[in-house]
Amino acid sequence: QKYVVAGFTKPLSTIYVKLAELIEDPTFGATTSFVMHYPLAMPSQEALGQPVGRAAFLDFVDVYPLLLSLFGEARECCLLRSGDEGDAAGDAVIHLRYGSGILGTLVLSAAAPGERLQVFGIGGSAVAERGAQLTLWKPGVTLPTRTEAMLGEDSLGARERRTVWREDLTD
Repeated sequence: QKYVVAGFTKPLSTIYVKLAELIEDPTFGATTSFVMHYPLAMPSQEALGQPVGRAAFLDFVDVYPLLLSLFGEARECCLLRSGDEGDAAGDAVIHLRYGSGILGTLVLSAAAPGERLQVFGIGGSAVAERGAQLTLWKPGVTLPTRTEAMLGEDSLGARERRTVWREDLTD
């Protein structure tokens, strides 16, 4: 059997092109950190040694090029896995440190409800969710308390956050 993989396309998707423009804007300020949740389980060590076992993990070939295009090359990396010494498939957390000082965390979990990338800068933060919505948060925003969030109260107001882009999913 032969496998063909087409990857490296995520940095070209509309939401991430717009996110790149947003974080390069001087009003966003220098990027300080990011957190990305991605719906993908880390294969077991045994499965990683087999071509078919690695196939489920090939979706990751789109994730790292995205991070590379947004933040540059990572200088340090630390991988933490759930389970017993990587014997079982499961979640993984990858911590990244960049030469520019940016810190990043990539959470891989099959239980993640969707792809989500939150970027923090000195002048605000931006959230790209599920490839369909990009939201900008201005500095000084007071996030809702746990009680407010549970009651559904929105203390943030439209002037403190702004949807920058939303894909039209009506087709």
